[in-house]
Amino acid sequence: MKRTKQTALTAAVFAAALGISQAGSTASAAVDFSPESQQIAAVLYGPPPITAFGDGDGNKKVDARDLTLLKQRLLTQSSGTGEPLIRHEHYSPNYTVAFNPKAMDFDLNNILDPGDVRELRNRLTGQQEPTSVLVRFLPVPYFSDEVPESTEEKEALLARADALDDEYGYNIIIMNSGSANPEIPFGQFGQRLPILQAIRFKLDFSAAPDPDHPDCTVGKATVLMRRMSEDDYGMLGILDDISMPQDHQEGDIRFDLEYITRKVQEDGTVRYYDKMEVEYNVLTGEIRVSKPIPQDEEISMPDFGIG
Repeated sequence: MKRTKQTALTAAVFAAALGISQAGSTASAAVDFSPESQQIAAVLYGPPPITAFGDGDGNKKVDARDLTLLKQRLLTQSSGTGEPLIRHEHYSPNYTVAFNPKAMDFDLNNILDPGDVRELRNRLTGQQEPTSVLVRFLPVPYFSDEVPESTEEKEALLARADALDDEYGYNIIIMNSGSANPEIPFGQFGQRLPILQAIRFKLDFSAAPDPDHPDCTVGKATVLMRRMSEDDYGMLGILDDISMPQDHQEGDIRFDLEYITRKVQEDGTVRYYDKMEVEYNVLTGEIRVSKPIPQDEEISMPDFGIG
């Protein structure tokens, strides 16, 4: 067979994977599989194996350079004001030789986002600040702090709520504070909203220092749950290039969230928060948001006095 640069490279790729050279010497394998060959291999065969999460530049070190590269990858500017914004990047298949996004995707959701930045920063600095905030959204017939005293009234409200339950699926669109684009998180496309059955989604946040409130970190997000149209049902997976709708359609559930992720206590210690509950009264359309839930506490299902 004619020996060309590509066939030689192919042989080198397999030889390097086996830990031997084309001549059978393990010592010469690293020499044969040169950095130039590795770059060509990345283009021809896709990203190299991930040896360590966080090593985005492939130099076998997880360091501040990787963190800087990831931040630069996500930063963009507002076309109107020029202010820095954060982009949520559905990176596949945008692999480049100089930056391997798959190595930076700590939660393996095929998206580069502030959560990945925070996870890498935590690993480099030993911090424990949350990388995202979990939201438990619960459709209810009445709020957990307003449970009717009589069984008859509880059953009547539950029956009314059950009668509203339908076959609609909802797309959950989230606009995180400081972001350049909204997203439909993985698993939140065509989501059903059954009564008293919680659904979960996560919020990303940039947590830029607030000089006016150094004792706490506050995140913000806008959430829209929009009923799927007939056209939506032919779509699969996570959507790219979406925008946050500003119009109102029948069935929309839209609300703003403001939440604390870090707070300095009176004794000087720091407490972190990474969970919150949202109750949605399907009969009135009202929304109630719980206090932030600390990292070291679990979310417990409220008692609605049923069953």
